[in-house]
Amino acid sequence: MKVYKVLPDYQNFWVFTLPMKNLILNLGKQIPPKKLMHFYKYNISLGETWTGVTASFDPIEGVTGGVNIPDISTWLSGSLVMSEKCKAEFTDLKGIGEFLPVSTNNGKYWIFNCMAIAAANETQSSRVMESEQVLDINALEFDSESVSDKYLFKTDYDGFRGLFCTDTFRRKVIDNKLRGLLFSEDLANKFQ
Repeated sequence: MKVYKVLPDYQNFWVFTLPMKNLILNLGKQIPPKKLMHFYKYNISLGETWTGVTASFDPIEGVTGGVNIPDISTWLSGSLVMSEKCKAEFTDLKGIGEFLPVSTNNGKYWIFNCMAIAAANETQSSRVMESEQVLDINALEFDSESVSDKYLFKTDYDGFRGLFCTDTFRRKVIDNKLRGLLFSEDLANKFQ
């Protein structure tokens, strides 16, 4: 089974901007700020406390060409951002995470907080650790059986930094002409 690293296409699409301080102001009374800042690492559900969140799309100066708003992109580690059209195509993701509504100047969008975790094949993977923290990933592989029942997931092997998918997810994005993502076969690569 083929696995890809999910990356944003910032050269062609604007970046989803939601400052963490805005989330802390909105949700910091219900969830401790340190845990909120790293909700993807702690695999915290935000749905019960999530209200009134606004964000924007902005170009990256010197990187983004054009004024394209993505159908689907990434936000923080373990999170996707989806338009209404995109969310309608991925209702089957509800079992592995949660959809969180966000108001933008470009309409309603949804953050998908992925909560599915897959174990890396540690004999085929390599990382740099210091003080029990992941500093870098040299190689990353997954066994087919560890991802066979998932099509979008994250892993503790890289410190929950990346979001990964199988070809089933990738094919659905391509077949539905959803724009804004890149898929890298180099799972350790931070950038395309």
